[in-house]
Amino acid sequence: MTVGGPDKVGKIANRMTLTLLSDCEIEVTRAFDAPRRLVFEAMTGCEHMKHWWGPRGFDLVECRIDLRAGGAYRLVQRAPDGGIHPFSGVYREIAAPERVVFTQTYEPVADHEVLVTNTLTETGGRTALRQHMLFDSIEARDGMLASGMERGEAESFDRLDELLLQLEAGAGERPAPELFISRDFDAPRDLVWKAWTEPEHLARWWGPSGSAIHVAGLDLRPGGAFHYSMRQPNGPEIWGKFVYREVSPQERLVFVNTFSDAAGGLTRNPWIATWPLEILNTLTLTEHAGRTRLTLRGGPVNATAEELASFAAGRDGMQKGFAGTFAQLDRYLAEALARA
Repeated sequence: MTVGGPDKVGKIANRMTLTLLSDCEIEVTRAFDAPRRLVFEAMTGCEHMKHWWGPRGFDLVECRIDLRAGGAYRLVQRAPDGGIHPFSGVYREIAAPERVVFTQTYEPVADHEVLVTNTLTETGGRTALRQHMLFDSIEARDGMLASGMERGEAESFDRLDELLLQLEAGAGERPAPELFISRDFDAPRDLVWKAWTEPEHLARWWGPSGSAIHVAGLDLRPGGAFHYSMRQPNGPEIWGKFVYREVSPQERLVFVNTFSDAAGGLTRNPWIATWPLEILNTLTLTEHAGRTRLTLRGGPVNATAEELASFAAGRDGMQKGFAGTFAQLDRYLAEALARA
């Protein structure tokens, strides 16, 4: 079964296809003329979803999203006749910008849960969505189809396509660029939390690979700071600082990360003059069967347009840098567990 999308001048028409894979499975595919990162942002951020989520004529009147493994969401549509349609679920896996796995329940029929897996692949600046839905019974699958799901999703994706064109053209509401990292560690959450919040631990793994870290001070409370310096072989001493905004032991840290000096002041990135002065980070830890999943979201605050552009251009480099830093953390946690 297929439903057509709008033609684009000079581009291949995008079309949605819906396939019944089995008695309990549906697969939907759709292409978008936009890069994968932008499609991911538009599909996971309330500021964008209010413009496209739902058939034409429907309004998204409530949107709450906690985009992390174990985080919950709730989306409420209002139909043209005033009827209210609430959906909710829990995220099982986040691998930005490639994959999101979540449960979905239509609240008036709360005894049926659908497992949805959205996978995004990019080729030549164009993004293909593959959506896999696993139902708990053939009756639940057929009930979803009978509700008008195919037409509704096709219209939703047409609206998303239109929004992506606007965002690509620089119009519409686009949030500040954001870094998103999710990483699993073979260590209990208590130890990972200590590694992030106790100076003797931070000095052993934080910073770029090969850096020597000196901790000048750590005051773990809202308004307190972690003040440190780092030096790479034959390199200058560079100072940095976290200023904590929220501290929820074992679970969550919110802090503003800045370059600094020996006195604890605010300074510019010594290599990139247009880099944002302040980066707001949210660190979340969840534990399952003795392993800990870490998610880190970060983005500029109080930034100019030039600084936002600089941050967006540097995200790939930051991903690689954090990969090295988290590899150090992985090794350090393994060593700490071996000593215990």
